[in-house]
Amino acid sequence: KSKIATAFVGQLQAIPPGKEDDRWWYRYRLIEGLGYVDRLDDVGGKPIVIDSLVHVLSDVNEVWINRSQAALSISRLPYTGAVNVQLIAYEIGRLLSQMTNAYNTSPKASIWKHTYSRVYLSFRPANAKEAAKRWGLLEQVKRPGVTQNENAVLELWDASFPMFQAVLTGSAGAIPDSDVNGLKTWMTDNTPSNRSVVPGAQPLPAPGQGAAPAQTTNPPAGGGASGTNDNAATNTPPTGG
Repeated sequence: KSKIATAFVGQLQAIPPGKEDDRWWYRYRLIEGLGYVDRLDDVGGKPIVIDSLVHVLSDVNEVWINRSQAALSISRLPYTGAVNVQLIAYEIGRLLSQMTNAYNTSPKASIWKHTYSRVYLSFRPANAKEAAKRWGLLEQVKRPGVTQNENAVLELWDASFPMFQAVLTGSAGAIPDSDVNGLKTWMTDNTPSNRSVVPGAQPLPAPGQGAAPAQTTNPPAGGGASGTNDNAATNTPPTGG
């Protein structure tokens, strides 16, 4: 698995983000694959997996589907007490905030159910088998050494849920400010001072002030993350997948 992770990360580094179909699709598959390597680092202990995913998650030059898949993939890694869960949660919240700004300008775009469903599943696993693996932030905070993040993650989930519900139930209308204010407040109250996802990882740049670029490309044909449920919109784990 270390060799696979090293190969995938090397390809992500060699091929920068872009909106061309062959580029974003290839990067999507690499990002998706990193969620299944079941490790944070390479055989030498360098945190290449979790570091690569958190940088994709936070990168406003990356397309929406790849950032949302990075949120899902990073939520499936085997967290330890060394993982900066506050940073991961904050960057997922920031992605959701940016997506919601873009969604409100084009709520009927086909991309949104694909992206919001992946972010939804970065909190809640798709089924009992995934829950047993501690996939999803709400399960990750049950791991030894990670439980101190439980309240913050639960608060983020509660603040995010109105957006998931609005988009994934197919309302196709703008999300009102009243449904977004809770997320804005959470982000203000939980801004991380440490921008490294684990000790020794490359710190993330400080969040920029500009909005992320719009992206309305569909995800890979016939693909999508295992367990993705585009109709997930209840306050319980989605089934199937």
